[in-house]
Amino acid sequence: MLSRNDWMELELTKQRHRLRYIDTVLSGGVHCPFPPRRVFIEPTNVCNLNCVHCVHDGKMTRPKGFMDMALFRKIMDDIKGWNRSTELCLFQQGEPLLHREIAEMARLAGTHYDFFTKLNTNGVALTRELSAQLIANGLDYLVFSLDAITPQTYLRVKRRDHFHKVMDNILDYMEIWGDLDIGRERNYFACDINILEEEANRHEIPVFREMLERLPVGHVSVYQLHNYMGAVEEANAKVDTGGRPHAHWPCCNSPWDVVGIRWNGDVVACIYDYDSRYVIGNVGDAPLEAIWNGERMTAFRRALLERRFDVVEARGPMCSECSILWMPEYQLPTDYYAEIRRMERYLCDAVDRVGNRWPRTEKLLERHRYLKEHRAAWRAELDALGSAPGPESGRG
Repeated sequence: MLSRNDWMELELTKQRHRLRYIDTVLSGGVHCPFPPRRVFIEPTNVCNLNCVHCVHDGKMTRPKGFMDMALFRKIMDDIKGWNRSTELCLFQQGEPLLHREIAEMARLAGTHYDFFTKLNTNGVALTRELSAQLIANGLDYLVFSLDAITPQTYLRVKRRDHFHKVMDNILDYMEIWGDLDIGRERNYFACDINILEEEANRHEIPVFREMLERLPVGHVSVYQLHNYMGAVEEANAKVDTGGRPHAHWPCCNSPWDVVGIRWNGDVVACIYDYDSRYVIGNVGDAPLEAIWNGERMTAFRRALLERRFDVVEARGPMCSECSILWMPEYQLPTDYYAEIRRMERYLCDAVDRVGNRWPRTEKLLERHRYLKEHRAAWRAELDALGSAPGPESGRG
């Protein structure tokens, strides 16, 4: 967003809409009189890696392609009135930096339409020029999915030998973030770096945090592995129904909360539906606002509430093989007062982000100075980690 002070307005608006969300779901409603909290737009579903925790190993069968810029502009124009209520995420099932006009997408979303805009990348295709463009074009959040702190583990998880290239790209991005004069407020978080915890990298998590927290990184985060509707074998053990019949399963909140648009304009009822098994419309034919509460979407929500998974899964497994369904934070609320307490946490976090953004920015700039002065030494320490024998030396 052009003014970081507007983040407070964004959060307040989201929480006002959340009151309507709570009222809707507690009353069993399938029509959402509020916009989605996040819109995920897929620039492409093509990827340059083959991660063990992803669907790019043959499990995703839908056609691959790149979003046309005319379609992207139509989407942005259709939803421009949501820019103080909805976050925009420029990623889904592919590597967004492979889109030749990803910097222009970021500019349109973050500067022209003034959305809070987030992008998730594996960093392989990042260059110094593209880094500068993304920062200058108003990107609010760039998240690197790194998933390893040594080349050996990176190769086991990503199944491509790009560790050193990606680390250099990340370090370059952080240096440019601190050096670049864009004539207005920069993205003060610099970037985030994530690791999906799995068997191959679990032993690296402590050093992953320690090494990266020295750098100008907004958050170093560890996330739980998700199984993408049965596609990720290691995570399938997280689906534990306890022998309960469908009627007693929890209900996922995703279709009342967020929405996803594929590269070809198809809109899916569930953002985790990597193969587009339940399409609710196409933004080339109708505005997203109409699709969000259209017949297909309300039928999907109603089927979930009634646990009629035969309707939801007419084109293949979805909820019955999804680990997200069994994670409490992704389930539809059942307790009004518990949700109000949850809102308090969101609002307090927003106050902290805005109220303490200048001290936080200065702390990141101190780490930027550390990076500029100690980059070679930091990389040498990182390389030494990679040369030391680990608990798992095989390359699966």
